[in-house]
Amino acid sequence: MATEAPRPKSTGKPQGPPPSLGAGEEGGCCGGVDRISGLPDAILCEIISLPARTQALASRWRHLWRSAPLSLDGGNLPAEGEVSRAGLISRILAADPGPARRFSVSALQLLLCPSAVDSWICSPALDYGCRLRELEFHIGDLINLQSPEIWLPNSAFFRFSATLRLATISKCHILKGTAGALRFPQLRELALESVRISEDSLQSMIAGSPVLECFLLSRSVGFSRVRINSQSLVSISVRNFSGELIIEKRPFA
Repeated sequence: MATEAPRPKSTGKPQGPPPSLGAGEEGGCCGGVDRISGLPDAILCEIISLPARTQALASRWRHLWRSAPLSLDGGNLPAEGEVSRAGLISRILAADPGPARRFSVSALQLLLCPSAVDSWICSPALDYGCRLRELEFHIGDLINLQSPEIWLPNSAFFRFSATLRLATISKCHILKGTAGALRFPQLRELALESVRISEDSLQSMIAGSPVLECFLLSRSVGFSRVRINSQSLVSISVRNFSGELIIEKRPFA
């Protein structure tokens, strides 16, 4: 029996600081008091890095833009084709000192530009302070690809497993033993779409995520049953699977 729930949502970040408000900006919108700009710089950086498009940015904030955590969604970048987009992603990561909070690209990049993906994962921007919270290789244009045989770089998990809170892996072959050697102490949302993964590795990923709350498994192969043994899960979605679903400990408590 499967309980359907929406997949973890993907969000983006403005691609650059918007223009200043001009005259009267310190008074806030419609002449009101600008209380937000009085917050400490650390809190303002958190606000700037949130996945929402800011329409106006007071001058008090503008010097903080470069120091705000990077939230990069490659799918939102203007480019003609994935190879061109890969070059743009490389330039952004080379220019940004980090830290990064979110990194999201199409799984197609793993197929077309594997060396570029390796360089991104090892970039100082993503590695700085070990603060990456969200890592996504979303399904994108590969939704109709029949065989999920793109190899997921081991470094994608090993480098960020301690800090990830959301992970989306699509159209990849997750090597047996890779997932079993890892623990995800902060992971709360996990989506596996059209992946090839062994039953032992799948169970190890779930067991190694003690605070996992949302789990999506869709159109994946390499196993004949799914075993759920978690007290933290509140949402489970298993799609296009005709095997056995076993829930050993009742979630949703």
